[in-house]
Amino acid sequence: MEGPPAEALRENLFRLAIEAEDIPVVKGLIQAGVNPDGNTCGHKYFPNPLTPLQFACLKGNSLLVQELLKAGSSVDEPRSGWHCSAIVLAIFGHALRSSDDNAHDYDDDGDGDDDQEHVDKSQDINSYEHGITALVELISLLLQGGASSILESTCLETPTNMTIDPLWAIFPLARESHTPLTMASKYRYHEVVDLLLQGEVDVRFRRENGTSNTAIRECLYSIQDICAGDGKPWSVSGRSEFHFQGSNKISRIMAVVRSLIDAGADLNDHVPCDDDYCCEHFLLECYSVLDLTLLTENMELVRIALSAGAIATRHSLDIALQIECFDALILLLNAGAPIPQWAVSETERAVLSPSVDQAEDVARLQRTRAIIIAAIRFGETALVDDLVTYSGESFGSLLDGCSGLTDALENCSRHGHFEMIHHLLGDNIMHQFVPGPAFGRSIYMAIEGGHDALIDMLIGAGADVNTGKKLWDGPQSPLLAAIQKGNSEVVRKLIIAGANLNEDQDCPFHKKTGNALVTAIEQELGSTIMDILDIGVNINALGKSSSYSWTGYRFCRCCTPLTMAILKKNWSLVDQLLDAEAFVNTPKDTHMTPLWAAVYQRKESLARSLIGRGARVNDRLALEKAVHDTTLLKLLIEQLMVNNPTEQIKELWWALREAMKLQSPQAAQIILNSKLVNVNAMKEGETLLHHALASHKSQRMVLTKLVLQEGADPNSIVNHDRDFSLTALLDAIHTKDPEIVQLMLDKGAKTDRDSQANIPYSPVQLSAEKNSLNIMRILLTNGSDPNAISSSGKKGAAIQLAAEQKSFEMVELLLKHGSDPDAVTPSSPHTALQIAAREGSKEIVEMLLQYGADVNAPPAENSGATALQFAAIGGYLSIAHLLLENGADTNAAPAKIDGRTALEGAAEHGRIDMVQLLKNAGADISEAGQGQYGRALVRALNNGHLATRELLESYSI
Repeated sequence: MEGPPAEALRENLFRLAIEAEDIPVVKGLIQAGVNPDGNTCGHKYFPNPLTPLQFACLKGNSLLVQELLKAGSSVDEPRSGWHCSAIVLAIFGHALRSSDDNAHDYDDDGDGDDDQEHVDKSQDINSYEHGITALVELISLLLQGGASSILESTCLETPTNMTIDPLWAIFPLARESHTPLTMASKYRYHEVVDLLLQGEVDVRFRRENGTSNTAIRECLYSIQDICAGDGKPWSVSGRSEFHFQGSNKISRIMAVVRSLIDAGADLNDHVPCDDDYCCEHFLLECYSVLDLTLLTENMELVRIALSAGAIATRHSLDIALQIECFDALILLLNAGAPIPQWAVSETERAVLSPSVDQAEDVARLQRTRAIIIAAIRFGETALVDDLVTYSGESFGSLLDGCSGLTDALENCSRHGHFEMIHHLLGDNIMHQFVPGPAFGRSIYMAIEGGHDALIDMLIGAGADVNTGKKLWDGPQSPLLAAIQKGNSEVVRKLIIAGANLNEDQDCPFHKKTGNALVTAIEQELGSTIMDILDIGVNINALGKSSSYSWTGYRFCRCCTPLTMAILKKNWSLVDQLLDAEAFVNTPKDTHMTPLWAAVYQRKESLARSLIGRGARVNDRLALEKAVHDTTLLKLLIEQLMVNNPTEQIKELWWALREAMKLQSPQAAQIILNSKLVNVNAMKEGETLLHHALASHKSQRMVLTKLVLQEGADPNSIVNHDRDFSLTALLDAIHTKDPEIVQLMLDKGAKTDRDSQANIPYSPVQLSAEKNSLNIMRILLTNGSDPNAISSSGKKGAAIQLAAEQKSFEMVELLLKHGSDPDAVTPSSPHTALQIAAREGSKEIVEMLLQYGADVNAPPAENSGATALQFAAIGGYLSIAHLLLENGADTNAAPAKIDGRTALEGAAEHGRIDMVQLLKNAGADISEAGQGQYGRALVRALNNGHLATRELLESYSI
């Protein structure tokens, strides 16, 4: 068997053999004359086609690569597929297959399984090293075969609107530019780095468009890791949760860095930054190589960088503090790091132009001050004495006006450096220096760190007992921190020391002054509750619950002590608070009321008592919660009917909605019987009819009938937001329940009412999209127009949507009821015939042609195609025959944007039988024929379909 068809068959077999990594078959096909660059292969991670050699490199199959190279495969400049360095693909493919090496990076975990762990790690390391050896052999093979060690790989072509997450495997090739050296450095494959450095490589290569790093920067902190960490300078150990592949072993990082430094890597290519937050440098361009080595938390690596000439930046000392390494800080200061602002006093900032002698003296003083502050921060007690003595200054004169002291004392307290605090205070080192304000939040930090032994000392030193920390949900005082930790003894000490029990704290709706009491009740600290009450605090002041479990995230968590006592079932305290005449109602916009809490705990007697004391019954959360208990629900509704016999209660709407969500017809009936709820009211863009229709199918019919019987409008807009709205009938169609749809129609729902612009469907459009044949029959039987289109124009006509669903029965039903077979809409410019041809639905194509569909309807302007063009692209030979028999134009012009003629589409996808069919049907292959012949040749070549190209070329002979 010879000729283009036989060649096309061999090409496809070759592609399948490559993808199956079947080397004997590959060798046999190559011997049979298959071009090793013919056809392209697919990989699950890649949207772009790959050449056979690229696929083999990605899979790490050295034997397959060897066979392809022997057969003459193009290495780095393939005629088809993606233009990418073969070596880059080999390295990336190895990373895809490798497991993360983080498990080997740190010390034993002390769990008693060290022997087994040692065996497991040894096995993993052996496997890892074996994989690296195989990778080096593969790259050596590629280099011998002519692969370039300096070729830059372009980013993969992905859809413009596609977001590539940094955690995705494809990120390094989709969003980064790499040379083999930067890719090997990224994954810390030092053996590969050393191999590449033996040739001609640019060790300083980096693009300025934010898609690449130098090799040494990529090794220390890859672009992928930076993006995964939102551009923040994380330490190596802190990156473990989002690191992709490769190794985090310090030994590997160090080996790569040494090799790159020896090869001339630029250690000072950072970009100076005036912005404290580095907003314009998302990829940490303003961080020097030294800064990045600090983030490895390895001092030997830092020393290597310093000895090679790396310069410390103004970030360097901050990073040393971030990784909490005192040795690093001293190392940097000794290396001439810029003095940080936290070590500069207010007086020194005010001096703009000191003399040379003054500047030198100030620099020495600031350096000493920086070390003292760091020593305090890290609890280096002995060093503080030595430095103060050496400086010849008093502690006060050294540190007066220096912002870094407070932060150091706070950090010292957080870590519980008792000896340092005791030394500073007990030995009077802080002589003539006011210690109180300098301690800042130290009491809070000591409590947070669990260092109770420091509290007395800090209180005695005058540290502020009310200065706390601003958390994401508001400020927290030392007193609240101690209460939340359940530390009654510390709470008592703070109260004695003057902690503010009624401190105002803002909430988006109101002020909270009762946090201490509410928190103590929530934490069930009996003695603390009594201590706070004995002082005489306001028992009606609001506090904030620490948990969202009571009401979820919808509402404010503020409540009174009475509410919290009920929630915690502290009945003796509830009685005590009620006896003290605690308020049974809470301020406006406070949802966690005592009545709600009583209903929450299903305490009917307490609920009656609270109502008797004047509790407001039109309480939304209480009514919603009462839906779970019909006895309580009846109690509340009876009281509402007494208070408001005729007035509609808006809070009941929410209770009825809750009944719908709970699938409780009984509760819904109780509420509806009260006649106190407006069933057509809309809240949050929804009506009660919408909720009934959205309920579970087991209760949907019952609930829908209930609200319709009470007067719910079957033509209401039941679901509304900024983007779209739905009518009640559309909501019913969404259920795909024909009985519900029939019920809505029987109650007067209009099938083709003039809808507002943001309603995306007509009923028949939605029914077609849902492929609900029985509902479509009901609609058409009840007079729906099969050609009805929403005025929004956001969806295709029903006939188009049915064709997309490949539903022959739906298409036939619509056509029998008069549907226009050539209907199009602004958002769906392909006719039903074009869609059916694109989807390969021959029966639907036949049906549409029988009903007069235009076989030569023009293609949509952008990425459109005629029916024949779609069939040719898809390789649907029988559909193409059918279209040609019905007069399809073989040479119809392509779409203006990204279009193809039928011949081009067939050639691009290697449809050799389709190419022959089109040629026989009159496809113009002359050079003057729209230029489609030349374009078809190019498309066949670019996609590796050499047999198809050979067939096309044979036509011109």
